[in-house]
Amino acid sequence: MELVLAHRKLWTPRHDRLPSFTLGAAAYLDVPRHGIHTYIMRAVRNNKILRRELEWLFRRLTEAMAALLEAPVEVTPRFAVPGFHIFEYHPDLGQLQPRLHFDLQAFHLDFPTAAAADPARRLSFTVAVAMPADGAGLHTWPIKHGEVQDTSDSGLAAAAAKTTSTYHPYALGELFVHDGSHLHQIAADRRGVPGESRVTFQGHGLEVDGVWQLYW
Repeated sequence: MELVLAHRKLWTPRHDRLPSFTLGAAAYLDVPRHGIHTYIMRAVRNNKILRRELEWLFRRLTEAMAALLEAPVEVTPRFAVPGFHIFEYHPDLGQLQPRLHFDLQAFHLDFPTAAAADPARRLSFTVAVAMPADGAGLHTWPIKHGEVQDTSDSGLAAAAAKTTSTYHPYALGELFVHDGSHLHQIAADRRGVPGESRVTFQGHGLEVDGVWQLYW
């Protein structure tokens, strides 16, 4: 957490009014909103610092992932390295409604199409770094990408309303991995109190030629 705070000048605001930020480039935010060029520029700027400061964390991450997946894992040098999503307390933070979504970031980047299109070769992960006292986590629904024709926000909300979600609580410092291909959403009912923050270290993985590539 100290490192995240120490590099506040590198935080990228993700809302025009509310305190939502990232430390690091994120394909799902930067490419749709600003284009691939901006994403790559932000990745180059942030990767240098994050790799220098967090070599130990990336090493532990790849070791843990390799043990879990029983396959080689590396942090890809081609795109943004895993980074941090930061929510600081604000009384209006409840207005920042997280989107229902599938993790399809691989399609935004120059990955092999066959790999990006295979759900079994995609994953997402999160490590909670700081949480409000009442916790943080993820809601998932038993709806896979491709099972919903209307993927607009309203269409996904309608699909989610027809079934029941499962809440997955995070634990500080623990690696949470999911396939990203099931409908999911940040748990928005845990907003915290003044002085609290929600900070997660997160990213995605894609298996390419037998090696899992981690990126954000």
